[in-house]
Amino acid sequence: MNFKFPFYVFLCFFCTTSSFLFSQSNVTYDESFLNNGYQEFSVTSGSVSTAFGMTRQPDGKLLTISVVYPNISIANGVGINRFNENGSLDSSFADNGLFFFLRDSFSCGVKDIHILPNGKILFGVAFSSYYDNAKKYFALFRLNADGSPDDSFGVDGIRNYDNSYFAFPTNFSTVLHPNGTLLVPMISDNDRSLFAVQFLSNGDLDLSFGDNGVATPFPDNLPDENLFENWSILLPSGGFIVATSGFNNAYYLTKFFQNGTIDPAYGLNGTATFNVAPGYSPGNIGQPLLQSSGKVVLSVLDYDDDEVLSSYIFRANADGSFDNNFGLNGYTGESFGQLAAFASSLHEMADGSIFAVGAVLPDPNSDGIIAFFKYSSEGQVDESFGQNGHVPFPEQDAFPYDAVIAPNNKITICGDGFVDNGSMIARFNLEGISNTTETNLLNASLQLSPNPATDHLNIQWAEDAPIEAIEILNIQGQLVQQYGAVNQNMLVLPTMAAGHYFLKIRDAKGRIAVQEFVKMDK
Repeated sequence: MNFKFPFYVFLCFFCTTSSFLFSQSNVTYDESFLNNGYQEFSVTSGSVSTAFGMTRQPDGKLLTISVVYPNISIANGVGINRFNENGSLDSSFADNGLFFFLRDSFSCGVKDIHILPNGKILFGVAFSSYYDNAKKYFALFRLNADGSPDDSFGVDGIRNYDNSYFAFPTNFSTVLHPNGTLLVPMISDNDRSLFAVQFLSNGDLDLSFGDNGVATPFPDNLPDENLFENWSILLPSGGFIVATSGFNNAYYLTKFFQNGTIDPAYGLNGTATFNVAPGYSPGNIGQPLLQSSGKVVLSVLDYDDDEVLSSYIFRANADGSFDNNFGLNGYTGESFGQLAAFASSLHEMADGSIFAVGAVLPDPNSDGIIAFFKYSSEGQVDESFGQNGHVPFPEQDAFPYDAVIAPNNKITICGDGFVDNGSMIARFNLEGISNTTETNLLNASLQLSPNPATDHLNIQWAEDAPIEAIEILNIQGQLVQQYGAVNQNMLVLPTMAAGHYFLKIRDAKGRIAVQEFVKMDK
């Protein structure tokens, strides 16, 4: 089987979980984006690469992070590309649009990339020597906004952490807190166990977190299990949930408080266990979706000993119990007439329904093709969307790892391009969310002042229905604060770092508007 839904150790499914309203059903290429909406690019000349993560700057420019194979077989390079809004490389960034780091004789793994409130760029890399199994370390990189190394951070913009700090991670994910601290859940290369590390903005370990910066679940929180993948969800409370898969045919959700201790009321002593596909081995997990109800939706792709695939989504209740009311007896396993369908990115819409980005496998000889899916809030396939619930792009052999939805109804994805074996970036119009003209008019109806703001925002909404809900999102699309019905025009801002944010409102008629604002220190 030539199926390239990847089973890499280091994967990246970044998910913006902000809500968007779909009124009709289609997704089309944005032909104003370079090469009619889709392009593959070699990070360096003659190399093979895969873009695992991306983020959007406040000015609309896009950053991607790729693992690079300079000699085709060895992944020892990391590439950061910046693209203009039209999809062309931004020549003002680093070296003509590319920051490249090569570590000879070491393989590397990457995931997410973050923009700090001050505009600097932060990402993590795990390095492992080809020749000496003891030579392994984790590193944080910080770049200036122009792509040059930030010399005020470590040495030449790099902070290295060997096993005297914490165990080497065979898999990791990263989450940026609004205050600039970085949370990094990891799976240990030593015993495949879960732990989490938190870094201060200067790269030092946050000694107030866990045990001197490192949080480890108690032995009875997770079974004696070899864990495979992990993805993390930042909760509005400041705590977090880590999703992992294991080799004992199970998936796990482990909930931590903000200080790194376990929430014993979640699941069984802090961990919820899901044996959802007996006979299959857990494979890939898409980035989990935290719904506004506090429930967590997981997309997974399993395979048996004969590489027969099984893909589905399921949901955990807010207390970690399995939600039997989701889909059919707790599962949705629709393959849309294909051999398999996998959602790498899940997004909750204003009505609670779920929009998914991923790929389908039409036949055993296919590498996988880009596809979008839509489900009701309770996991039923929305057959009014595209072709009975999905929109495939059969002309495009590629696998999307990450997705960013912009306030202008456009979604940009990055991942693995199978035509030229390079990184892939593409942008699509989300038709039926509301057309661009309507969205721009609604956004124009929302006015914020003062902007920049220090401790409050005055909100003016010119439409004929009251505001029912407000969200503040950071520029990665992560939820910072939620508010219910607002009976006054002034919103007191929560404690958060200076930087760029989005304020999103939903009114009583279900209409959504988004405006960007700048938070300044007093």
